[in-house]
Amino acid sequence: MPPYLIGASVPFKIGGLNLVGLKRHGVPYSTRRELAQAYRILYRSGLPFEEALDKIEKHVESIDEVVHFLNFCRASRRGIIGLLGSRADLEQQETEEELEELMKEAEAELKEVRASAEARRELIQSSV
Repeated sequence: MPPYLIGASVPFKIGGLNLVGLKRHGVPYSTRRELAQAYRILYRSGLPFEEALDKIEKHVESIDEVVHFLNFCRASRRGIIGLLGSRADLEQQETEEELEELMKEAEAELKEVRASAEARRELIQSSV
């Protein structure tokens, strides 16, 4: 796992930049901002690994922490966790978001059906 990031779960997933840890260690906002940009390019852009690293080198300020992040990624012999195909990860995330939206809609419909059933029950009881 690249430096400055956090993650959890089973299976393991990268959660993002460890902002709390960076703040506790007194890392300035400007450095955190550059690291966040590097993270977004690597994990969220959907670019192939090498292209993402090249883009980070070109578009993110070359401060020590970003250089360390890049060197770690380039030196990895076993790959970087969470990059089994950035596009596939993004598509899975989109699918999960769509599923969550469908579940919310279904819950809203179920709530309406229950309210309607309760109203009918009350109407029947009041007429008895």
